[in-house]
Order: sequence, then structure tokens, then C-alpha cells
Amino acid sequence: TFEPEHIFILSAAYGLLSAEQEIAPYTMTMSALAKEGDLPVWKDEVLRQLNKSLDIQKYEIIVLGLRKFAQPIADALPHSQAPLVGMNMPQALNFLRSKVK
Repeated sequence: TFEPEHIFILSAAYGLLSAEQEIAPYTMTMSALAKEGDLPVWKDEVLRQLNKSLDIQKYEIIVLGLRKFAQPIADALPHSQAPLVGMNMPQALNFLRSKVK
């Protein structure tokens, strides 16, 4: 059984969020960030927030998201997995369903 020590949510508008954090609705998408050229700035902010929250050298970080969301973050972390990268949405959903008991 896998019990994560920390759970965070990635948001196109807010960056890194705690699982308990409530936010206002927003319309920003990862596609819009990429189109506007803001993806590197978003990635840097998420990494800054993550470093502030935990020692990224100590933890294996699993980034659950499709390529646009997960790949930039996972590539910048010293110990990470991004198991959904390379999957389309139906494949990712099936993979996640297979992991939930």
C-alpha cells in the first residue's frame, strides 16, 4: 500500500496548491500558458513553491498529469516519476482507475 506523505495539486492559474486549499474558479489552462509563452515562468514558480514546502532532494515526487502539465515539472526535479506522460486522457484515466482500490 502506498501512503503519500504530501499531496499537492498543480493549477495553471495558482501554481502549487495544498490538497486542502480552496481557490476561486478560473479559466486559465496549460494550453493557454504554453501559447502565451508563460510555461517556463509557471514551472519556475511551481518549483519555488515546492522547494518552500519540502526538501525536493529528499523525496521521490510523483507528478500525475499529462505531458504539458507534468513533463516540465518532472524534468526539473532530481527524483521524480511522471507515469501519465505519453498517455492520452482515456489511457490516463484507465491507468489511474487501475491504481485505485
